[in-house]
Amino acid sequence: MVAVRYQRSIDQLDTDGQNMALEELNRMERRCIIRICLEGYGENYEEKFIKQTKAWFEIKVRSLIIAWISRKHPSYKNCLDA
Repeated sequence: MVAVRYQRSIDQLDTDGQNMALEELNRMERRCIIRICLEGYGENYEEKFIKQTKAWFEIKVRSLIIAWISRKHPSYKNCLDA
């Protein structure tokens, strides 16, 4: 449902809708992170959380989402770059 609203906003080039979509993309950024650990962590380890380990990295997927939207609808790119 959210994706449909985004697409309608983009298609209609409605400024308010585009701003809403951009705000939602920014909120999604916090949920679009992949963390990979190169050592163990959790209940059975001294390090209980991935960020406590010495060897981990994260990938933020937001740039991939923006690239997809920019490719799908090039006229929306200016709003995303703001």
